[in-house]
Amino acid sequence: MSKNLQLRTAWQKARQQQQLRDTYGVTNPNTVVVERKNVLTNTLRVLLQALAKVVQVSASIAIAALALIGLAALAYPGPRELLFEILLQTFQQFF
Repeated sequence: MSKNLQLRTAWQKARQQQQLRDTYGVTNPNTVVVERKNVLTNTLRVLLQALAKVVQVSASIAIAALALIGLAALAYPGPRELLFEILLQTFQQFF
């Protein structure tokens, strides 16, 4: 690690400690203030992140499956004709 980076990191930590001392009313400069997050909050955050990842993966799998179905419908002559008939009927209903 370079000297500038070490100095910058130390200065940022000192500034953060000063802000925490001011926030919690600690006057002793030798005291290090540590903020601990609530265990319940951390657990909920991790669970929500996992749930979001599950939803993201599920949506990706669904999109990939629909794309494969669409490619299969275009690749084979029978389903392709049916697909074009359905598309024509859909356009006729809208226009």
